[in-house]
Order: sequence, then C-alpha cells, then structure tokens
Amino acid sequence: MIAPQTVLNSRSLILGRRVGRWLAVAIALTFRVGCGHTPAATVSNSLAEPARFEPAWQYECQPGTIFLLAGSQAAAIGSKSLVFVEVSPLHPSGEVVSVGLETGREMWRRPASSVRAVGEWKRYVVLIESAGSNNSLSVRVSLLDGTDGRVLKGPVEVGRGQMADVAMTTGAVYVATDRGELICMDPVAGKVVWRQQVPFTRGQWCRVLASDESVVYLARGLAIAFSSGGEHLWEQLLPEGVSGHPMLAQIEGGVLLTAGNNGIACIDSRSGSVVWTNLHGEGIRQLGSSASEGLCVVGTAGKLIALSLADGTRRWTRHIGDSGPPSSLAQVVIVRQWAFLYPMERDRQWRLHGYATADGQDELRDAEPFKVGMPLLSNDRFLVAFDVQAVRCYVVPEIPG
Repeated sequence: MIAPQTVLNSRSLILGRRVGRWLAVAIALTFRVGCGHTPAATVSNSLAEPARFEPAWQYECQPGTIFLLAGSQAAAIGSKSLVFVEVSPLHPSGEVVSVGLETGREMWRRPASSVRAVGEWKRYVVLIESAGSNNSLSVRVSLLDGTDGRVLKGPVEVGRGQMADVAMTTGAVYVATDRGELICMDPVAGKVVWRQQVPFTRGQWCRVLASDESVVYLARGLAIAFSSGGEHLWEQLLPEGVSGHPMLAQIEGGVLLTAGNNGIACIDSRSGSVVWTNLHGEGIRQLGSSASEGLCVVGTAGKLIALSLADGTRRWTRHIGDSGPPSSLAQVVIVRQWAFLYPMERDRQWRLHGYATADGQDELRDAEPFKVGMPLLSNDRFLVAFDVQAVRCYVVPEIPG
C-alpha cells in the first residue's frame, strides 16, 4: 500500500493551494464583473509546487526486458491484477506476466509467442497471438485462467494478418486485423459468433473500439460501425486532419473521438454523424476522455487542453513546459478527476504528472524520471506506468471537496 504520509502530503498541498486560488479567483471575478467582462476559458501556467506523488510499489523485471507496448496492446489492467507481456534474453519469444495490484507481487507467468494484444475479461485473460510467416500470419485467440495462467481454451484461429487489435465488452471480445477482418468471439466457448469484412489497404494500421451497443473498426481515414449482433450500422469518412495515429481514438459515453495533426472530431457512435470538430491546428500527440466528467483532454507539444464532450468548446489550457514534447507513446489517462501524462522537463527527462481535470491547476508529480514514458493503464483506483525494465503502480488520491 502507499505510505500514509504520501497521501497526506498530496491532499494537504492540494487543499492549501485550492484555498489560496479560490480567494484569488473571487477577487478576479469581482473585478471582471465590475468591468463588464465575460469569463473565458482558463489559461494556466501554474508555478505552485506540485504535490508529491510516489508509487505504492515498483515491480522490477528481468535484466534486458523489452515491453511490447509501443506497437500493440500487450498490457491490461483489471480490478485486482495487471497483465503484461515482456521479452527478455532468457525468453526472446516473450512471457505473459500477472502481478497483483494490491501487493505488486508476481502471481504467475507463462510463455507466449508473437503477442499482438492481451486483455483482462471477467475472470479470464484473453491472449491474441500470431503464427506463421510474414506473408501468411494467422491470428489466434486463447483464453487463460486469470488466477494461475492456465490455458482454458484455444488457441483458436480467427483470422489472418500482420497486425491485430482487441476490444472487450461485458458480453463479447472483438478482434480486428489489418486485412479488414472484424471478428466477434465468445472466448469461453472458443467460438466465433460473427465476422465482417471491411475495406482495407494491406499493411495499414487498424483499431477496434467497442461499447455494449456497438463496435467500430477504425482504419486511416475511415470508421465503420456494427451492432453487437453484427449488423452494419454506418460508415463514415473521417474529417481531414483528424485521422492520425491509431492510438488517438477513443469511444466514450456514446461518442467516438479521433484526433490528428489538425485537431479532433467527435462522432456519434450510434448514428455516425459528426457531432463537432475542433480544428485548432495544434498537432495532437495525446488524447484522453471521461464521460462522467463530460470532457476530453488533448496533449500538444507544450500544452494540455480540455474540451467539452458536448460541443468541443475549450474549458481550459495548461502550459506544461517548453523543453520538449510529452512522450508520444503514452496517451492521457483520466482517473479520479486527474489527467495523467509524461511532460518533458527542463533536464530533458520525462516525469509523470497529474493535472486536475476541473481547471488544470492542481498538480501531482513523481520526481523519479522515466527513461521512455511508455503507455499508462488505469482502473477506478490504480494508475500503472511502465518504464524500460520496471512497472510502477500508484494509488490515485481523490481531490478534496
């Protein structure tokens, strides 16, 4: 567990800064109202000292470990455990590792081969692997016992392709391949429920995003949606300039968000209609969203920008340094009213920061730098950060009041 003093320090610093800021805001608003000005979106470059944010535990991997996170979804977080894939000199084909979130202790590990994606589903672990030559790779799905890593079903071949992505809902597992295949699976039965073929260009990236009502196959410049039963719902060409990197897309609260160099677009995931676009021209590198808070947060080279999910208007802007861009491998993760990412600091090193989603002002910071700044994972309590050969797990504090 995280040290009680760490949580106390975080909360007391946050509360102290909030009281001072409320007084300043009250004075500023009094002046503005008296002068007839309309309050605009907040622009912040806070100089307040960030609250100390330390990991509850750190898991050290084997020497020479390489995480497979940059090009695939080779990590997943559940309510009680973390699952990830690591490659080391002792295991060049990779191993799947499960670690308890409360303790940081290894629960199990098992050999893997050419992992494309991994996910936690109910009490199981779903493993997506590939086999064969580069010209004829088969995509296979296996179901593992989440408590000990035993293979319960599979591997079952579901399609072919060099790249694959996976999305999970309460009722199904969806697999997309770069050959335009979208497969709905019941991994407990080890059977394909339905499959659809969509237009594709060989070698392109692909992404699958799913909710309980619909599933979206996303390729460069194109989004195609199906119902949970496999019925074609809609097809939409994405607005120019917002169909960039595949990680710059999320499905949240009934909308599909997709971003690129020119801005961000919001699409109704049920009808395919474009709800709004915000083409501000600031190349987006990170994207995170929260339906419960009604906002999305995007990261650019030196700013963090919060937009309303309802209409795309800007809520606040936070300057996050001018020494270099945030790590492009990690997206913004929103947990307990905090938005987390890795800005580059003046010493040219990435460090983990959290910014309050209400206004971008309150701040958490882990002083220990990261060598790379790899993808972040979270549930409603824990935040997990990967470094080159270590995993750090944080208990995220709630913002007082």
